[in-house]
Amino acid sequence: DVYDLNEYSRIAELALAEQAVDGVVFVATYSSETDGDKITRFLKNVENLVATYGKPVALSVATNRKEWFHLKTASNVPVFHDVDHVLHVLRRSYDHYLFRTSPRRQSGWASGGGYPEEGMAEGGRLLHPAESFRLLEKYGMPVAPFARTGNGEESVRAARELGYPVALKMAAPEVVHKTENRGVRLNIPGDDELERAVAEMGGGDYLVQAMCPPGYEVILGARFDREFGPVILFGLGGTFVEAMKDTAIRVVPVGTEASAMIREIRGSAILDGFRGAPPADRGALEDVIRSLSRLLEENPSIMNVDINPVIVFEEGNGCVIVDVKIEKNDGNATFS
Repeated sequence: DVYDLNEYSRIAELALAEQAVDGVVFVATYSSETDGDKITRFLKNVENLVATYGKPVALSVATNRKEWFHLKTASNVPVFHDVDHVLHVLRRSYDHYLFRTSPRRQSGWASGGGYPEEGMAEGGRLLHPAESFRLLEKYGMPVAPFARTGNGEESVRAARELGYPVALKMAAPEVVHKTENRGVRLNIPGDDELERAVAEMGGGDYLVQAMCPPGYEVILGARFDREFGPVILFGLGGTFVEAMKDTAIRVVPVGTEASAMIREIRGSAILDGFRGAPPADRGALEDVIRSLSRLLEENPSIMNVDINPVIVFEEGNGCVIVDVKIEKNDGNATFS
């Protein structure tokens, strides 16, 4: 062991210069103000080394409260109090680096379908709901059976094939909040009621969708973040998601982290079965989260995804997606 804080900068540079070294973690334990000044100088030097070698450096330190808070603001070098936490963070950082430099992501940029720059939302395009549902199906996500129709006659024919009761929805992509715009009718029991609903709704582009049994409603969302790339959001769904603000967020790719996302929200206990209700099928929900992550990885032109709700049935019975909105960068990229 070497305990000479004045030598830390030289040791860090020697380590970073090694081709086989991807990053460096320094561990220091001290309490004196003199050593604190040396650590501060070390962190300033490390900032320059990180810029020179393009490799991460983190510090795990055990010291007094005053010194700890001073170090947190002394430089841009991340400071932790637990070595295991440092290694976990570096692992996640490396995973994200692999994703950002993956061939699939690079091919998205090369084909003109790369991720949009900040402020490009106005140049995006909302996919038709039928196109959005088909894309989810392609990635193995369960969606409520549906048919796209253009008038009352077609809607009735589709409803008979799907089986009553059905839902009728405006399918025009520009109608984002269909409920507020009277663009959704639920539990339509028969032909006459469906034809009347079509006439009252107007337009000429509809989705007829099979009604689904009740269950736990959750939301899944995704968006492109300028710093992190695509991120996925999970929370309790339905009409109360904005009011509850109980969500978990992860950076793509999301694999085993899907389970942790579900457990992280405060309302997670509801999914375990509340007041005698059966527990939700968490496994099926985890599969949907992972499938959404893969969809985002392989389709870099996607800017925003809003899946609300996903109805999760009791354990062993799966889940189903009832509504989805997808916005893509309006370039030349095509979906995988």
